[in-house]
Amino acid sequence: MIGRSFSPAVDAILGGWQVNGIWTLQAGPTLNISVNNNLGGFSQALRANWDGRDPVIDGDAEDRLGRWFDTSVFSQPAPFTFGNALERIPGLRAHRLNSVDFSVFKEIAPTSRLRVQVRIEAFNVLNGVQFGSPQTSVNNASFGQVTSQANAPRQLQFGLKMLF
Repeated sequence: MIGRSFSPAVDAILGGWQVNGIWTLQAGPTLNISVNNNLGGFSQALRANWDGRDPVIDGDAEDRLGRWFDTSVFSQPAPFTFGNALERIPGLRAHRLNSVDFSVFKEIAPTSRLRVQVRIEAFNVLNGVQFGSPQTSVNNASFGQVTSQANAPRQLQFGLKMLF
């Protein structure tokens, strides 16, 4: 066992730390391709036309930011008609989330009536990026492009808590 032979002073500094971690791995949300309302009587966004070809483009996320999926397979329906695209296209998703949060903390009791807790916490400790969803409106000039980040960069926080 590590630290079994620590002196009381060294043990007060190095011993008794608690380590915690959370790894979050999620697939990106499915995407819904929308178009301008061309029916006049409906207020919600309508579905696009889809030619049935697979719009998914393989490769690293960083290489696909300007063209997340094949936009040529979708189009605006003719006036006063409904589009044929499914509500959710199989396999067409935004970027996935892969994040690790980590913390270490220790409680010290300098007196019988006082406890001090020291905390160090890191969120997204590996500083992984989760890109935002691509633009999914056929009529938008940025259709199929990713222009944002969905998560925060690495964040560190330190805390000292006194319990008496």
